[in-house]
Amino acid sequence: MLGVGKMMQPISMVFFGAFGIIIWVGFTFLLWMSRVRQVGPNEVLIVAGRPFAFQDAEGRQRQVGFRWIKGGRAFIFPIIEKVFKLSLEVMQTRMQIDRILTGDGEKISLEITAQVKIGGSDSQILSAAENLLEKQPAEIIVLAQSILESHFKTEIRNSDFDQISERPMEIFEEVTRMASSDLEKLGIIIVNLHLQDVKKES
Repeated sequence: MLGVGKMMQPISMVFFGAFGIIIWVGFTFLLWMSRVRQVGPNEVLIVAGRPFAFQDAEGRQRQVGFRWIKGGRAFIFPIIEKVFKLSLEVMQTRMQIDRILTGDGEKISLEITAQVKIGGSDSQILSAAENLLEKQPAEIIVLAQSILESHFKTEIRNSDFDQISERPMEIFEEVTRMASSDLEKLGIIIVNLHLQDVKKES
């Protein structure tokens, strides 16, 4: 019986050792899974907390304090990294610009619909991460509206009423060109602009 007991000891040690390894592997796997974040095709994961080097659109080497993942997954290091999400979904807004004075002295009101979104290129995502990271869609829309409205007012003041009513696409193309530059600095692009109504005010 003593010999059997001595034989069982190594077997028990091997068993408990293997069991311990299984527990450790399982715990490590669960910990790893708990730190993995995934985003859909219309989202960007912004992971802040560690330096990230990349080459910008002009070929220059840059370093920022975050990395980004488009439509995929990433492991988030505990304590040192923090996660944010940016949506690439289209946002729609309706603008009412009242009683603007045209270049020939007429007062008009415009009703405009606009579709904007955060752009999907690396440079646009970088700009959005630096400017819009913790803003809600409603706040992003307000920013876009203010930029678009400012450029519409400028263009209307430089145009006469007949030009606006007869060739509105020319106005919209110019506003799109001018506003796109300012919006791009925030990582926002214009998807569509549409004139719903233009009225001459008394």
